Amino acid sequence: MPVVSAATAMAVFVLFTTLGVAPIAAMLLALISSLSFSSLVFGSIPESYGISALAFAILFLLAARTMSQRTTAMWPWIVAGCFVAGITISNLGVVSIVMAVALLVAGDTPMRMIRRVAIVSIAILGITLGLLKLSTMVFHQPMVMPDHRQGQMTELTGFSAHKFFVEFPAALANT
Repeated sequence: MPVVSAATAMAVFVLFTTLGVAPIAAMLLALISSLSFSSLVFGSIPESYGISALAFAILFLLAARTMSQRTTAMWPWIVAGCFVAGITISNLGVVSIVMAVALLVAGDTPMRMIRRVAIVSIAILGITLGLLKLSTMVFHQPMVMPDHRQGQMTELTGFSAHKFFVEFPAALANT
């Protein structure tokens, strides 16, 4: 995941320079971003957090370019949206909101913006679900995870205040 964290730092640098920040200041801001607690912790573990950070950095870079260059091509939004929605489908809402704001700032009328965001959102949803279906056919895995995956711990007891307020923070601090 360090490679993904480095790519995120590069995307943040390009984002700031696109917004008109001087290169030295953009480099310092990208450095601050890459040294943040979440970037250091989540960027170094093999999980999707680092990929999410990169995906959102690319999404906001696309929004900045759309607003500054007044370009409104839809295919970059579809590609970026599939990348973001491929992590979790609920990110499609964020893509739609960011695209809507970027298009309005770029000069689209509200009706044209709504139509374009709807078309792109439907395309992203279709492509993402199509790729999910394709991957299930290729790898012979069900689309829905079984209730009890191998190695997953299942809590059969009720809520425990001691576990929630004492053991969980202690385990989190020890990681």
